[in-house]
Amino acid sequence: MMHDLLMDDRMKGEAAGIFFLGYVLLQMAGGHLAGRWSAKKLVGLCLIFLGRMRGGLRAGENILSV
Repeated sequence: MMHDLLMDDRMKGEAAGIFFLGYVLLQMAGGHLAGRWSAKKLVGLCLIFLGRMRGGLRAGENILSV
């Protein structure tokens, strides 16, 4: 797979580091928000937000395909 993506070991390490940093930051933010509100409400709000974002992307695809 690394040959197909034209990645060497340095680039693989950078990608893993960026993934780890993003994971840690999102875990901290999610933990903070879940502490302020209930986890059930947080998951519900995230699902609504992601659904609306996907709807917006779908509308954008339709506009660009015209």
